[in-house]
Amino acid sequence: MNIFKYKSKNISNASFILALFTFLGGFLSIFRNSLLASTFGATKILDIYYASFRIPDFIFNIIILGTLSAGFIPLFTKYEKDNQSEHFASSIIVFITCLSTLLAIIFIIFADSIVALLFPGYAITSLKLIASLTRIMMIQPIILGVSSLLGNMLNMRNFFVPHAVAPLFYNLGIIIGITVFYPIFGVYGLAYGVILGALTNLLIKFIPFKLLNYRFVLPLKSNFKKYVKEFSTLTVFRAFSIINIQLFLFVLSYFASFLEPGSLGILTFVISIQDWPKTIIATSIAVASFPYLSRNFLKSKEDFSNTVLSSLSKIAYLSVLVFSIFFVLKDQIIKILLNYGLFKGEAITTTIVVFSIMILGFIFYALHDVLLKILFAANNTILPFIASLVAYIIGGAFMYFTINQLGIMSIAWGYVLANLLYAILLGIFVNKFVEKYVFKVFFKKLFIFLLMGSINIVIGVYILNLINLNLLLIIILISFILLLTYFVLSKIFNLKEVNLFKEIFNKMLKRK
Repeated sequence: MNIFKYKSKNISNASFILALFTFLGGFLSIFRNSLLASTFGATKILDIYYASFRIPDFIFNIIILGTLSAGFIPLFTKYEKDNQSEHFASSIIVFITCLSTLLAIIFIIFADSIVALLFPGYAITSLKLIASLTRIMMIQPIILGVSSLLGNMLNMRNFFVPHAVAPLFYNLGIIIGITVFYPIFGVYGLAYGVILGALTNLLIKFIPFKLLNYRFVLPLKSNFKKYVKEFSTLTVFRAFSIINIQLFLFVLSYFASFLEPGSLGILTFVISIQDWPKTIIATSIAVASFPYLSRNFLKSKEDFSNTVLSSLSKIAYLSVLVFSIFFVLKDQIIKILLNYGLFKGEAITTTIVVFSIMILGFIFYALHDVLLKILFAANNTILPFIASLVAYIIGGAFMYFTINQLGIMSIAWGYVLANLLYAILLGIFVNKFVEKYVFKVFFKKLFIFLLMGSINIVIGVYILNLINLNLLLIIILISFILLLTYFVLSKIFNLKEVNLFKEIFNKMLKRK
């Protein structure tokens, strides 16, 4: 229990904690995908499983991740000053739970019709199975909704460990579904694993949450309507932004349903591989920065701008390093992660090609989280909505006009294009809230980072052509060389971001 009592003292400390456990959670996520790939291969069962996730994830992302990330912490900070934070939090818990339950019931009732509309390329038997699995998984967003609220409140007290640990147990539940429930219950066991993961995710936050001594206040005894109205007003456009993103993923799934069996699974695998380092680097820094951004926005524009510059620079610096490693080792990474069981041959070749395309947008994709958090801290959710609407319409249109010619590559390029445009538009909007020097300095740093990344790639490709080892040794050796080269180049260019390596190393030694 002592680990749950640990309080972070600054952004770097909190980022390290989040990144450490996110790394472990990401490893479980990759292991989960490897199990799915080896068990089912690039088949329709794999597509059915991921298609069943779309609607529950839609509800979770628009209501929970969308609205809470935009509105809860800024308003919680506001009401904390007036000693009304417990009243506010209690009201939002009731509101979010009731709303997600209502939507879940609607989707459960009309699942057959909705699934048929979203995935018209699948056979009737597959659609019925998707609808059945979706009905089971609709419990997930309700459970995770409460869990996310508790996590936000823990973060506000700088208790980041429970928030960071919970995804490990979520992935562990899904792994149990694959290895234990599937042999017993068939494909429905996969859905039961998802529910188990959601329950453990909630439990791991609820236990330490009791340490905060928060008091739940019945809505009737608080300004329920006032809190909900203010929360909804602030988050409605953020919800629309998330709807745009989720609709884009539905568009991706829609086109994938007309392609070869396993196409949706391949796309999902590639996205999840990118999500691992992206979440470790970008999401950890963004989550840790958000409370500081919210407070600094109210206090000082200069402090706010400095926090923005620091967060963007750290993410860009580490993202370029990850991109260079991905680019050089793309073949080896895909093979060592997915080349097992039934997932072989053409499925591996296609996955490598898709991965090669999608990693081109990784750096911009990694910047999304912190750019959004900056705008949320500035209490603006309209601009992210506009950015997402424009970016994802263009990305979806690209897929529509090229799907017949390019097949699955059309979806990969459309995904990259949408993420690129989204990052550019968010950056333009963020520029309105910061001092002029922020992006001037950031782009100078980004140019240096990209130059270093290019040198890394040239060195990595050259060494790769000289060695002949097994996949794991190649990945370890090349990654170490690229990491060392990046560190040396950082010293040559006198970049203060190089201290991130020192901070991580020192914290690891302290924990030992």
